[in-house]
Amino acid sequence: MVKLRSVSWLFIGIFLFSLAFQVNYNGQMQSNFQNSSDSFQQTPLSLGEDEGEINEPHAERTDPFNTLGEIEITSLDPIDDPTPDNFFPSSSSIITYDYEASKFLGTIANASTERAVGEEEHRRSNITIQISKSIIWSYNESATEYVVGFTPVLQAAYLEKIYFNGTELDPSDYFENSTGAGNAETHNFYYDFKDNYDDVPKDEFNLTYVYNLELPITEWSVINNEPTQYISETNQTIIQSFSYSVTFGKVNSQFNTLVRLKFYLPNHQDIYEPVLNKYNNQTLQPNEYFFTDDNILTFTNKIYLNESNSFDLSFKANFTVEMLEVVDGLWSEDRLVEGLNTRERDYKISITEAPADLVLKNIGLNDTGIYFSHLYIVGRSGISALDREIYIENMNKSTGLEEEIDLNETAVQPVYVDGITFLHHNGSSSKEPYWLLKNEIDIITIKYFAEYDLSIKIMDKISTPVEGYGVKLFIGNVLYGTNINNFAIMPYPMINSDENGEVVFHSVPVANYTIEIYDKNGKYLENATVTPLEEINNVVTNIPHYPVTILIFTGASVAFIVIGYVIFKKNS
Repeated sequence: MVKLRSVSWLFIGIFLFSLAFQVNYNGQMQSNFQNSSDSFQQTPLSLGEDEGEINEPHAERTDPFNTLGEIEITSLDPIDDPTPDNFFPSSSSIITYDYEASKFLGTIANASTERAVGEEEHRRSNITIQISKSIIWSYNESATEYVVGFTPVLQAAYLEKIYFNGTELDPSDYFENSTGAGNAETHNFYYDFKDNYDDVPKDEFNLTYVYNLELPITEWSVINNEPTQYISETNQTIIQSFSYSVTFGKVNSQFNTLVRLKFYLPNHQDIYEPVLNKYNNQTLQPNEYFFTDDNILTFTNKIYLNESNSFDLSFKANFTVEMLEVVDGLWSEDRLVEGLNTRERDYKISITEAPADLVLKNIGLNDTGIYFSHLYIVGRSGISALDREIYIENMNKSTGLEEEIDLNETAVQPVYVDGITFLHHNGSSSKEPYWLLKNEIDIITIKYFAEYDLSIKIMDKISTPVEGYGVKLFIGNVLYGTNINNFAIMPYPMINSDENGEVVFHSVPVANYTIEIYDKNGKYLENATVTPLEEINNVVTNIPHYPVTILIFTGASVAFIVIGYVIFKKNS
């Protein structure tokens, strides 16, 4: 029997160790991951607790009107041309009259949104002003009829009170009647001075008539005239331009007067760049009007009382639109609601900074994560929590973008973008566009089918598929599952790569996902970005290529055996 030397035993030991390593590695490929402490059952996890307060949708107002601000008259040139027809008796040698100039006492009721009426954007209101007129009535001892009357030049005028020689009369001492109807209605004021004549006979007395006059506004509107602006960020400030128009109606009068108007423009503290464009289709000079520092317009011009008068101005305002509770890669919560692929997506939208009472209408949302053909009911899958109209369109038909076909040609073709666009007006006059006010919160829900599968192939450093590696799927920083939001999730479990290195997540929304890769002992290795728009996402990792390692050990073992044998023979 040949006695082996110690060096030969060393080589034989190395050989046996390499064989043991290969057997151990192959066994781990089949069983080691399943027995790790971080292994997952193939069932969804329970619904987690909310980690933050979710605001419910709410509305500050329930109508889509822009506020109109207020209009005040600050001065008015008196109308001092009454004729004998404005007095009763109109001609008498027994009772005669003289009068003082009318006095403008001020505006007692501004035109305002609260007092405006009308349909849609065009409304009407009245400015109520107060005027006084003092008349000296003279009479002689032959008087037997004691009723005197006065009809204001400006109509329709409503009597407020009468003063007799500076003392206010009791309303039972005088009366008012009217003649005519509609725009031709005329109001007349009468006083019977018989008691004063009998008690303290005098040859004259002063009556001061205080009456109210309404200057009508027949059309009054504030309209967004900015083209639709699309929201592409989760917090975005957009500029809206507004057209502000006023038309003053006719008054029953043949006189005109110089009036100074004061316009408290809608949310005048929060708007900017107001410009008075035209008055009665004429461009005004800058010295004919001025704006205060907080955009209150003061405007002096002649009001043609027996005609309509109109003017137009424009201004701008900023609106900050914010998407709340956003999940990166989606606008907001996305959840499985039916079957294996019918999902709903929420868009929680709010205006956080804006003028308080101006309506934002011309906005739209673009979402490339839902295709128009995937909608549950094409074109009619949008619901507003505030019960406002939602119209969904194909972005392919609404981008308005173009690209050149050939650098040497001028022809262009549309740039087609997959996805849906909604909220904005779709061009049909019969449909009211979506609208929103400051501090309102609305939740727009879109129902659709998730048609894509997310296929991933995990490979080692030399692009060889590896089996048994764990994959966790994330959208943004949230684990993907049947329910996805920032507060309560129902995530899918970790899935192991099969013998081809593949992992498949079925019926997922279109988005960019992040995967985390774990080794067979549940230890995190690395991450990668994947998308369901790829047929297979080939993920090459830093995992060592174990077959190469095995070949190296095997080759070394064979070499050691050969060398050991040679040494053995030599020593024998």
